Amino acid sequence: MSTGDGERPTFREHKAQAERYLSAVAAALRDNQISATLAAEGGVMTLVVDDPHVSGADSATLVVDSDAWIECMWTPGHGLDARRTADMIIAVFGAIHPER
Repeated sequence: MSTGDGERPTFREHKAQAERYLSAVAAALRDNQISATLAAEGGVMTLVVDDPHVSGADSATLVVDSDAWIECMWTPGHGLDARRTADMIIAVFGAIHPER
């Protein structure tokens, strides 16, 4: 999985390992009553996770790609102010790097 100086190895280069990793993430989510769907779009494994707390406005969808990136799509609910939106983004960053 090494790609050279300064480059990050990817699971995409090792599909079986990516599938095992994403399956393990899905299982851990299910342990917390969160549904997650594995998909292979164009041969690339992804894990799609929908917000278990709400649907429609103010819901979120996370997509974990086999390159191990996570994309979050979220539409703030009507009336949500900018400060609360910023606080949510800060909370995500805090969860990613709890040591800071």
